[in-house]
Amino acid sequence: MKGKNAFLPIIALILILGGAFAAAPVLTSIAIADIGGFTSDSTPDITITDDASATGMELSCDGTNFKDWQAYATPVIDFNIASASYGCLNGGNGGVTVHLKLRNAASEVSEDKADTTEYD
Repeated sequence: MKGKNAFLPIIALILILGGAFAAAPVLTSIAIADIGGFTSDSTPDITITDDASATGMELSCDGTNFKDWQAYATPVIDFNIASASYGCLNGGNGGVTVHLKLRNAASEVSEDKADTTEYD
């Protein structure tokens, strides 16, 4: 092939692959609802700031043991920071850091972002 038509097979391949080259979601920040750095709510709202491309999310308190992927929703209202699950507190009081990652439809994963609060 010569001329302008030489690129048609490449363009067709890109169109067929579609979202295969999708970028990972951009997670800007997360924020645990607290007052002055303290909360007594074991499931505080966790607000997510992102680029709106996420379809799923996972959370953890230790950055290693993440809860299974779940549908994206902000704010997160059901993550128990007082539970021993996912590296969180074991029913006691203390400092807790929540880590969050996002995933899009192409299974690209964002960087981990975290926020900290004191649970009492």
